Amino acid sequence: MGRKDRVCVVDDTIIDHAPIRETIYSFKEAFAAVFNSCPQNVARAVQTRGGALKQGRLLMPVPKNISEAFYKKVLSNMKKDNILRRVMNDDLILRFGERMYYKRDLEEHTADHISGRMRELARLVECLREDTQMRVSSLTQALNVANFEFLLSCVRKVAEFNEETHQFKKGTLALKLGYSLKKCGRILQAEAMKKDDDGLRKQAEAFERLFSGDWCDYISATAGQSIHRARQNKPRLVPACIDIEKVHHLLEEK
Repeated sequence: MGRKDRVCVVDDTIIDHAPIRETIYSFKEAFAAVFNSCPQNVARAVQTRGGALKQGRLLMPVPKNISEAFYKKVLSNMKKDNILRRVMNDDLILRFGERMYYKRDLEEHTADHISGRMRELARLVECLREDTQMRVSSLTQALNVANFEFLLSCVRKVAEFNEETHQFKKGTLALKLGYSLKKCGRILQAEAMKKDDDGLRKQAEAFERLFSGDWCDYISATAGQSIHRARQNKPRLVPACIDIEKVHHLLEEK
């Protein structure tokens, strides 16, 4: 039988039984190459964005700590990279995203907005892991008064704070991270009450008190000023008279 007559079959159970992290990050390229070269699977794979890998992920068992709807609507559609790996390995980031999912109306852009907010937190955790030599390796550990200075430093880093001009290049990101961290602190308190974990509750309450007192002075006030200055310095382009006349004539012709 010639090469063109060969038929390859990829058993869907391969994906179904493979652990999600290893499948996504270790065998992604190899699996996609085999799947996409198979005549029986090409038509099926192109029907949805993400093709073979997306179909495979949807067949995988949903992690026990999150809802099936949140997993399929948001997590399975996120960009597959190291940042997603950090999201999937951080229970507090997942809780944050899941609460956002159930709080908002399901519109077309909702999933992208939620995934974006989770990725922002994951990048912050990545920065903390690097700056602390892995002493802070999760968002729960970051929400600790002992690590507050590291947290401030990493927010400045990811939001590109300039010490000379005293401005954030990404002031909006700094503000959004503040809102997200405050929400995560409250989620941590709720989880502590559910688990009757007195140590975790005290940690979350202490962080919330420190956050409410210091965050505005060190981050949000400067971020707000940076956004205001950027808007002032941005020129407002007014259409030229000749362009307005062209549009007017075009509308009259129609």
